[in-house]
Amino acid sequence: MAMDFRVITTTIATSKSIEEAYSFEDGPKSQYYMYSRLSNPSNTGFERRMVALELGKEGLSFASGAAAILTVAQSLSTVGDNAVVSCSVHGGTYHQFQVILPAMGLECRIIDTNDLENVKSLIDDKTKFVFTETISNPRFAVADLEGLSAITRAAKIPLIVDATFTAGGYFSQPARFGVDIVIHSATKWIGGHGTTLGGIVVETGRSDWQSNAARFPRLHTRRGRNGENAGLYDQFGGGAYMSFLRWDFMRDTGACLGAQAAQQLFIGVETLSLRCERQHQNAQVVGAWLRAHPRVAWVKYLGFADHPYHKLARKYLQNGFGTVMTFGLKGSIDKAWETDSEHA
Repeated sequence: MAMDFRVITTTIATSKSIEEAYSFEDGPKSQYYMYSRLSNPSNTGFERRMVALELGKEGLSFASGAAAILTVAQSLSTVGDNAVVSCSVHGGTYHQFQVILPAMGLECRIIDTNDLENVKSLIDDKTKFVFTETISNPRFAVADLEGLSAITRAAKIPLIVDATFTAGGYFSQPARFGVDIVIHSATKWIGGHGTTLGGIVVETGRSDWQSNAARFPRLHTRRGRNGENAGLYDQFGGGAYMSFLRWDFMRDTGACLGAQAAQQLFIGVETLSLRCERQHQNAQVVGAWLRAHPRVAWVKYLGFADHPYHKLARKYLQNGFGTVMTFGLKGSIDKAWETDSEHA
């Protein structure tokens, strides 16, 4: 089935199998449209758009952001390995690294990843990656991406960033600062309308999977029941990891994005920049209004000069300071509920 990606929007390819000449030896140019759990033309259209927005090399869509993070972590590690993880990540992500992945044998060293000396000290020969968020949810801690990427580059391990709060590359493009793998919950800004769950993983092409082959042996081990096929790196070079993520983990976890969801997210990207521009403008107005309100005790927004991460935000963000803030009300919890009821 030929797909013309010059069309204005992608079609919805709902068939579970799409006929196309297929050979695993064809290399990464083949889209492998043999079964939609592995790949689908609708998904490819969405993935290509996200790769462009995040200055990447290859993308893979998932059923949700949570599925994307968990699958990437599983694909890079085995029992006895460890990872260095930010303590400021989203609650669901924190649970994955605090409970789910340790139960699978991954030691998760959860720390303030902006303490660069501590990060460096915790990396050893069993460390498979460092994980953080561009803007953490809900603390709004901004990651020191250049500092972290210098450490991970020296250790020859990937720096993985959940960039959901920087909105599909609009507020920041982590690849510019040396990030290896960028993940989004596409459910939020990318989809934009609260109708569609989805996730996306973009590899930026900066990882050196060859020079540290001993740390990532599954990318280099010969394939096939009897080792009759070459290893993924020998077949795909720099594309080995994303091929591994798709062909081993997407295939076996079934965490794929549905074709209809992919098409809806594809459409969401069309208005991403317009929505983010207006939401940022609104956030500035609302933040200033809240600060001046007599019943508001505090407001946390990266755009305020007194925010502890404002300086890093000015370094790593573009087009503004994001669209989200938090605030607290004066008085007791009962008074807060009373205020909430007034505005329900």
